[in-house]
Amino acid sequence: MKKIFLYIIIISSVYADDVILVLEPHSTIDPKYLDENDITYINELFVEALNDYIIIEYDDFSDIKTSSISCEDDQCALDELEKTKSTKVIYVKLTKMGSRIKFLGSILSQKGFKTSSFRKEISSHMDIDNLEEACIELAELIVDNMGAMTFNTSNTNSNKNQQSKKPNTKPYSSNNNSNDIYKQIQKETKGITISAGFNMSKLKFESGELTDFGGSSHDLTHRTGYSLYIEKPIGGFIIGGGIIERGGFIEFETIDYYFYYGEYYEEVVEVEVEWIFNYYTGYILLPLYTDKVLTIYSGLQVGKIYDGYVKSDGESIGLGDDLDDFNLDYGGLISIDYWLKNGLGIRASYYYGLQDVLEDGIDFTNQAYSLNLMYTL
Repeated sequence: MKKIFLYIIIISSVYADDVILVLEPHSTIDPKYLDENDITYINELFVEALNDYIIIEYDDFSDIKTSSISCEDDQCALDELEKTKSTKVIYVKLTKMGSRIKFLGSILSQKGFKTSSFRKEISSHMDIDNLEEACIELAELIVDNMGAMTFNTSNTNSNKNQQSKKPNTKPYSSNNNSNDIYKQIQKETKGITISAGFNMSKLKFESGELTDFGGSSHDLTHRTGYSLYIEKPIGGFIIGGGIIERGGFIEFETIDYYFYYGEYYEEVVEVEVEWIFNYYTGYILLPLYTDKVLTIYSGLQVGKIYDGYVKSDGESIGLGDDLDDFNLDYGGLISIDYWLKNGLGIRASYYYGLQDVLEDGIDFTNQAYSLNLMYTL
């Protein structure tokens, strides 16, 4: 038992001081291309990857401390190291080279007057996916070279025995707590996103309301309209607005009476009415789940009608003053985003109206399926 306690004390004393200080990245890039939010997100990706690789390489032997200070040279980084109880310091410099970002990562340790270091330069195109890959690759290279800097002799030797633990794929966190989800949303839509596409809209009538159209065998079908949005992530939500065309087809049979040569006749007539409603719309989305390419949202959408018309038998009638009879439309919204490369993505959505379209008269609501192409600026 004494040997066990002694072993625990020795291990604790060896590992207790293994603390790594990670400084905020230092950027010389114009904020128009890479602003403070971008740098913060790059740092979050880099620190997350460091944690993952350290666990893989060294069985979680060290602790990472972050600092909001940034440095552009070794002396500055070593000065910051001396202010802490950390054993090593990592700092990253970001510079622009054409359409690419250069990552220069350095790790330094200081024992008395002897300083050992390792640095590696990685370059990446300025799109989100490539920036993430660059952060992960730089973290992997730095962790791989920690052993060569005599981090701990015992751990350096154990490195060789643990190579089989390294996965074939790079680590990526996909748990679903709100912070991780928001980080992923920042990655995917960190700037302004433009979205354009089409929707299949339909009118949902309350029970018995269709009798106002007369006849029988009513059939409600979808119609194709357009949608155009612009949005941006704000405070953990996606907030956007734009224009959308909704409405639907109503098909039914009715009896037409006519007088011919002194006699009345009946004729069954099929009638098709198309309703088209154009809305200014705004929405707010809350991310429920995300991984590297897929995001699921739920939210609320509101709409104010600004134009509309009704078509039947080849004639089109504008709603004109009747637009004042329309309610402010609102309802629930579910969306699924799938992100491609270079800021492109696809969104599939379903809208379920909760408010009657008209203030008085026939009670019905809007429903719509949408498919949009997105591009993040």
